[in-house]
Amino acid sequence: MGGGVPEETGTRTTISGFTIEGMPVSVNLLNVYPRKLAAVRREVAPGAVGSEWRSALDKVWEFIRSQAGLRTDGHNIFLYQHPTQPNAPTLCDFGVEVTRTFKTAGEVYATETPGGKLPSPSTAARTIA
Repeated sequence: MGGGVPEETGTRTTISGFTIEGMPVSVNLLNVYPRKLAAVRREVAPGAVGSEWRSALDKVWEFIRSQAGLRTDGHNIFLYQHPTQPNAPTLCDFGVEVTRTFKTAGEVYATETPGGKLPSPSTAARTIA
């Protein structure tokens, strides 16, 4: 989903007691809520996301600009549903975060990101004696 780490939108749980190569590691579980999107869905051949996303987002942005109050800060978010068969197309929702749901218009439809627990590594500390 886009760049960076999703903002924390809920509770945080830390799981400790793991080690990697002798170094203690903790994992934070962030409770994130779904984000509303305006999106265009495409079936994309393996390796072709780079040639497909722009035309899909152009349609989304054109729609958003025509709808008063729908735009937020404009995060582009891509959702991928990976195929179960080798070399099959990937189902991609090329979307932009919006403020509310809306009626489908052409190829642009309302969807949302998944919510739930998201693992996020915390800083590993190594004690030097």
